[in-house]
Amino acid sequence: MAFFESVSKVDFEGPKSKNPLAFKFYNPTEVIGSKTMEEWLRFSVAY
Repeated sequence: MAFFESVSKVDFEGPKSKNPLAFKFYNPTEVIGSKTMEEWLRFSVAY
């Protein structure tokens, strides 16, 4: 997105992370059922 070029990617750092801007419970590569979290949550973000 051209509007947010200055914003860096927010990383998954785990629940023990002290970084307030990091994902603590969302790991996009974690498989739940037959899909990754990224695939499961893609629809909910669009909805």
